[in-house]
Amino acid sequence: MNSNSSKNVNLAETKPLSQSSSVVATRYHYMDNLRAVAMLLGVIYHAALTYSPSLYSYWFVPDPAEAFGFDVFQVVSHTFRMPLFFIIAGFFAHYLLQKRGLPSLLKNRALRILVPFLLLWPLNELLMNKLALYAFNDLGIVGPNLNYIVAELEMGMQTGYGLYHLWFLYYLVLFYLFMVLCRALPISLKPLSSLHPLLLILLLPLPGAVSASLSYPTPFSIVPHASAFIYYGAFFLLGFLVFYNMELLDRLQKYWIPLLALSIVGSVTLVCLYLGVIKFDSPEVGSFCYNFVRTYLALYLSLLCLFAGRRFFDIKNSVLRYITDSSYWLYLFHLPVLFIIQFHLSLIGLPVSIKFLISSLGTIALGLVTYALLVRHTPVGWLLNGKKVKISR
Repeated sequence: MNSNSSKNVNLAETKPLSQSSSVVATRYHYMDNLRAVAMLLGVIYHAALTYSPSLYSYWFVPDPAEAFGFDVFQVVSHTFRMPLFFIIAGFFAHYLLQKRGLPSLLKNRALRILVPFLLLWPLNELLMNKLALYAFNDLGIVGPNLNYIVAELEMGMQTGYGLYHLWFLYYLVLFYLFMVLCRALPISLKPLSSLHPLLLILLLPLPGAVSASLSYPTPFSIVPHASAFIYYGAFFLLGFLVFYNMELLDRLQKYWIPLLALSIVGSVTLVCLYLGVIKFDSPEVGSFCYNFVRTYLALYLSLLCLFAGRRFFDIKNSVLRYITDSSYWLYLFHLPVLFIIQFHLSLIGLPVSIKFLISSLGTIALGLVTYALLVRHTPVGWLLNGKKVKISR
C-alpha cells in the first residue's frame, strides 16, 4: 500500500511523510548518542538511590551516608530518563520498519531485545539474591529493605524484584508485539502527527497521567502493568510519530522556551510533592497530582533533550561511537556490580560525594573495560549491537 496516496493506512505499513529512501538509510547520530546518555544516566541514577535520604528504607543497599541533593537528582532524572529512552526506541522501531519491513524488524528486535532478556533475567535474579544473602550474612550489613529481602529468600519466597532493571526490555517486547496487532487495523498516524503542537503536548500524555498509579512507574512483575504499558506506550508512540513525520520536531521546537519554563516550574513542584512540602488532605489526591505533574514533566524534559540532541549531539566520532556501542552492555551489566561496590563502601566512613563517585564511575569504568575485553568482538557483542558495517551519512 502506498501511504502517500492513502489517508487510511495500516500502522505497520505507514511510510514517512517527509523522508526519501536515501534519508531512511541515514544514521541518526543524535538519537544514538541520546540513547547512550539515557543508558549511562541509568547507572548514575541507580548509584544515587543508595544515598537518597527518602529511599533509605526502600532501596536494596542501605548506607547511612546521604544528602538531600540525591533526592532532587533521583526524582528529576527518573522522571524523563526512561520516557526519553522509549521515545528513541519508538523512533528506531519505525526506522527499521521502513528500512527493512516488519519481519526483519521483529527478527532484529528478537535478537537484540528478547534473547538478551531471556538469557539475563534468570541469571540476574540469581545474582541479586546471592548478593543480598552475601551482604547480610558475610558482610553483616542490615537495613529495612535488605532485611525484608533476606527474610523472604530464607523462607523460599519471591522477593518481588524479579525483573529488576531489565523490565524495560520486557516492555519493549510488549510494544513490538502490539505493533504486530496494529498491523491488522486500518489506523492512520496522519491525524495525530498533524495536530497542532500545543494540542499534541497536551493530549498525548493525558492517558498516562490519568492512569498512572505508581509514584515510580517501574513495573518489576512479569505480569504486565496496564498503567505502565499506557504510560510508556505513549512515549514509544511519540517516537514512532517523530520518524513518521520528521517535521514534527521542528514544529515542537518552536515552543522550547515555554517548555523550558514549564519544565523548571514542574521540576520544583514535583520535588516539593515528593518530599511532602506540598501536602493534601487526601493521599489519593496527592498521588494523582504527583503522577499528573510527573507525566507532563517527563514529556517536556524529553522533548528538550531531543532539541538539545539535534543541536549539540548530532555528531559522529570514534569515541562517541564506542560509548554508544558499549552503553547497552554497560546498562545490562551494571546493577550487580554497582551493588557489590556500594555494599563494601557502606562499611567505610567516606564522604557521601566520594562514595557516589567511586560507585558510579567505578561501575561505568568496569563496564567499559569488560565490553572491550569480553564483549565487543565476541558473539555477545554481535548479539547486542550487530556486526559492524560501514554506514554512509
